[in-house]
Amino acid sequence: MSNANLTTGLAAAESAVEEMRRAGFVELPTVLSQTAGGGRYILFPRTVAANVDMGDGSSALERIRLLERGLAANTTTTVVETIAERDLVTGKIPGDKCYVIDATADPSVEKGGAAYIWMPARGDEAPYWRKMTEEESQDVALQWESISGRPEQPVAKIDEAALLAHAHDNKCVLDSLGRDESGRLTIAGQPVDDGKRDAVAASSLGEELPATLRDGGLLILIQE
Repeated sequence: MSNANLTTGLAAAESAVEEMRRAGFVELPTVLSQTAGGGRYILFPRTVAANVDMGDGSSALERIRLLERGLAANTTTTVVETIAERDLVTGKIPGDKCYVIDATADPSVEKGGAAYIWMPARGDEAPYWRKMTEEESQDVALQWESISGRPEQPVAKIDEAALLAHAHDNKCVLDSLGRDESGRLTIAGQPVDDGKRDAVAASSLGEELPATLRDGGLLILIQE
């Protein structure tokens, strides 16, 4: 193989390795080649990170996961205009965030923007952008019937009570009012009306003094 062809082949190999790296493949440090039909060909082996022994009992996949966790504190947030631009973001690591100003290309977003986080691969699931919040969700309209722990009284009753609410400057006096065992009004425990009268009418002086006349009260004689 000529030097020119070898140079071209190595350039193609490097390009292919870079493409595989972007696709999530792990690059091997050893370039493999094969001779067939008198020609020499560069091989591009594909490997699984979990099968690469690092020499200490761990796999390349485990090392990558440790690196990802170490870089988690260095995550970044990117702001883009559309979902299409979000999908073109490169160099992502798990935990990176992206805010899309117009995220309506996402079927779950009716209008406005949305925030996404780059999720790591798990099992057979490839890395992907996962929606965290969307702008529309900030405008929440709650129905009274849907609120947990709400008062038992209907809204109209609560509104009515609020309209009737007022303050009493004489609250201490009102608090002193009460009733005794006979049902009479009392102030500070003393009857307001003890049943006695300050003035009582009579038809003659010979009549027995009314029991309702207070001691020192006035007896009024009514003559016909």
